[in-house]
Amino acid sequence: MIELFKRTENGMTTKIEFDVVKNNNGIYVDFVRSEYSDYNKWKNPNVLTDKFLERCYLDSTYLTVDPTGEVTKKYIREKFSKEAKVIKEIEQLSSHIDYVEISLPTSVLAHNSVRGFKDTFLPLIVRLNNEDVSIQFMDYDTFGPKAVEVAFDSVVNGNIPKSDKELVDFEGVRDLHDSFIKTQE
Repeated sequence: MIELFKRTENGMTTKIEFDVVKNNNGIYVDFVRSEYSDYNKWKNPNVLTDKFLERCYLDSTYLTVDPTGEVTKKYIREKFSKEAKVIKEIEQLSSHIDYVEISLPTSVLAHNSVRGFKDTFLPLIVRLNNEDVSIQFMDYDTFGPKAVEVAFDSVVNGNIPKSDKELVDFEGVRDLHDSFIKTQE
């Protein structure tokens, strides 16, 4: 991943990264926004609290202009600004966009803080292409402050965790990963 933007302020860090990946059907661009906070229920510094992926699939005809993806990488690096207009440009060139959103549901900050409280008993709030699939991540509380990181790795990269506990089941997450990968084909 190539870092485009990073801001740290009052114990909160926002980082925006991207990558351009060539596959059999063309090129896709991943934009990843990560939010870190020192204010969390574990009271650990710099905990990943939110991670958002926007995967923009460029049409296969785009390969004639940029067969390796290097032109796209250079363009994004040169054109990126705090307004992130270049992301909107890539969205407009896309034939399809997938979204992954993973967040911790609560914060230890007051209600009027930047991070709001959500009404859920689940350890994570997870949405894939605007569909709430949080229930599949009900056992991710075992990962503590690494829960968002492990969930993102599970869905996007297919690194499904294993557990020695009988009642813990991650097969639903494997199915989500498989369906997420199918959209790339």
